Amino acid sequence: MNGVRVEYEASLKQTSKGIWYVDTIRCADEKIEGLGAKLHLVMQELEQLLFRHNYPETEPEKKEE
Repeated sequence: MNGVRVEYEASLKQTSKGIWYVDTIRCADEKIEGLGAKLHLVMQELEQLLFRHNYPETEPEKKEE
């Protein structure tokens, strides 16, 4: 993308009861167009990851797109 690096960052924390949650999500790109769609994909990935770690005994249902 014209030599500009795309950056993603997420900060996770854990409650005293052991539940993981996302504290911060950052997404950088060279332009604003499409940034919401990229954030949406990042959020979906994080939701699946958090579900796996917070509820390891059950598997999340896979969404068809």
